Amino acid sequence: MKGFGLPKSRILRSKKAIDELFSKGKWNTHYPVKVIYLVKKEEMDNIGVSVLFVVPKKKFKRAVDRNLLRRRMKEVYRIRNRVVHEFCVEKKTSVNIAFLYVSDRIENFTTIQKSIYTLMDSILKNL
Repeated sequence: MKGFGLPKSRILRSKKAIDELFSKGKWNTHYPVKVIYLVKKEEMDNIGVSVLFVVPKKKFKRAVDRNLLRRRMKEVYRIRNRVVHEFCVEKKTSVNIAFLYVSDRIENFTTIQKSIYTLMDSILKNL
C-alpha cells in the first residue's frame, strides 16, 4: 500500500463478511461515530484492513447528506489508515472495520476526525 490511498480492494463488500462482522464483532462508540471491528488470523494474501462506512437512511433521508457524511468519514480514515494497515501486517492479522454514523445531525469534519482517530487508537490497543 503506497501513499495514503484507499483502494477499492480494501472496501468491505462481501455480504458474508459484513454479516459476520455485525454478529461477532466488538464495538466501541465515540460520538458521533460507532465502530464495529473483527480481528482474524489470515493467510498472507488477506492480511490488512477492510473497511465499511455506514450512514443510516432512517436518520438522513436525503442522499446528499448521507454521501457528505460518508465522504467525510472516508477522508479521515484514508489519512490515518496506514498506521492500522502496517500494524496488521506486522501482527499478520486481518481486521474488518465498520464505521457507523450515529448522530442525528451533520457534524463538522474536525468532530468526525477526533472521533475516528480515538476509535482507531482504541482498536490498535485491543489488537
